[in-house]
Amino acid sequence: MSLLSVPSVTDITEMAGDGDDPPRDVVGRDLGPWRIRPGGARGRVKASGRSRSRPGDGRCVMKLLVGLDGSEHSASTLAFTAELAAALDARSGDGSTQVVVVHCHPGFDDPAGAEAEALRTQVTAWMAPLLARGVHPSTTLMEADPRHGLLEAAEAADADLIVVGSRGRGGFRGLRLGGTADHLVRHAGVPVAVVPDGGGPVAEGTIVVGVDGTDANRPALEWAAALAERVGASVEAVFVHDPMADSYPHPPVDNWHYRGQDRAESMVKEVDEAVAAPVRFRDVAGNVVTALDAAANAADAACVVVGTRGGVAGRVSAPGRVLGRTTVQLLHHAHRPVVVVPH
Repeated sequence: MSLLSVPSVTDITEMAGDGDDPPRDVVGRDLGPWRIRPGGARGRVKASGRSRSRPGDGRCVMKLLVGLDGSEHSASTLAFTAELAAALDARSGDGSTQVVVVHCHPGFDDPAGAEAEALRTQVTAWMAPLLARGVHPSTTLMEADPRHGLLEAAEAADADLIVVGSRGRGGFRGLRLGGTADHLVRHAGVPVAVVPDGGGPVAEGTIVVGVDGTDANRPALEWAAALAERVGASVEAVFVHDPMADSYPHPPVDNWHYRGQDRAESMVKEVDEAVAAPVRFRDVAGNVVTALDAAANAADAACVVVGTRGGVAGRVSAPGRVLGRTTVQLLHHAHRPVVVVPH
């Protein structure tokens, strides 16, 4: 059952009741739009069986789950979410985009007490950027570690996209990527947007996606194209090749650069023909991370979309979710929101 229609949230595994009843906290006090629940199970959250990224399916993003902690990156996270939700609703015309804001707290001595009430007031104040854009989120307080709590909430809400800041309040301040964002992109079964700073306009804007011509990369390309179709944006699919490829001591037929470029260009053409949004292929030379970040900045892109990792024929993947080098470096160094799409 979706978290959005749950009347009682004392535990996510014990949801029941009439969806028209007001939500109540663990001691039964009516909370109106608020929900407090403890965190439960740990571990990786699996994606649901439905496809979330097929070009032209019209279901790229419908439910956005936003993790907030009130840190300095929360403002950018909310701004990106407000821009995306407003763009989705503007195109659909039915206001169907749902936004769930989740704040994870270590625990309350009394969920109905002054501490929880003060936190509810504080989180409500954080909602101003969303409300200003006509987005009316539901809000959830969770007694949980945010790394696990946000995964549970996303699964319960059947979220299509998780949005978090690049780092929160904890950890080492000098790091660009915090532990919560790193955990989510490695374990979530749905795309995760990591927001360091603000991006460009979503509606009728540009979405940059990195392509390498491998099957592992296709979900990221298809997700970017589906989102662009939903918000009236265009896609710039960027293939980055090694500028020294032609000097390697082997014939061009054995050069992965040429094979990868041909495959990437063919894949982009297929996706472009499958969606209404324009999907353009672009080949540039240089460092992959630097080139993708530069392309996004030059286009004032709303975000950069990448897969969890690329892939080379014959390579044996390690068990579990392993992030590729390009994805990891982008998350640490990109100046615009990075959406990591699992495959």
